[in-house]
Amino acid sequence: MIYYKDNASNYYNETVGLESISVPRDRFLSYIPKNSHILDLGCGSGRDSLYFKQQGYIVTALDQSEPLAVLASQLISQTVVVNSYQTMNYTAQFDAVWACASLLHCPKNEIIPVFKNIIQALKPKGVWYMSFKFGTAETVDSMGRFFNNYTPESLQQLVSQFKELQILDSWLETSELRGHQQQWVNMLLKKV
Repeated sequence: MIYYKDNASNYYNETVGLESISVPRDRFLSYIPKNSHILDLGCGSGRDSLYFKQQGYIVTALDQSEPLAVLASQLISQTVVVNSYQTMNYTAQFDAVWACASLLHCPKNEIIPVFKNIIQALKPKGVWYMSFKFGTAETVDSMGRFFNNYTPESLQQLVSQFKELQILDSWLETSELRGHQQQWVNMLLKKV
């Protein structure tokens, strides 16, 4: 997305220290043995990749924004792959996928092939976390960023189209960002 290319430094500085994600991050890790290989899909600042590495996990970090990937690479002391979830091509490579506030930028008419890419990237019994802003429509915010919003019900309906996916956990969470309360739909899945 153009926003993350043009505003990489600002976005990095705003998000690198955010701790509001610690609860979903710890829930995700409770399903994953140490030394597992995690794909941080849309890694942004690299904040979560760094945390995963510090906890003893192997991490592949991927982001579509090249300027953001450069900053994240410096933070995590490894190269961040510059690619998108639409065009990535991994096969049974990861024990887990962390897609925190990243798939929410994928238009609904592209989400099915993206889910297929992620399922293909996961090993059997692999775990996948994803989060979306709560809502019923596609929207654009004041900064020009596109969002594909879901409710718990609409996200469950989307997931139900994939027989390879089992829902492990799903919950709503409210957190503060830029002085506003935002509601998030979180889901943990397993490839079966």
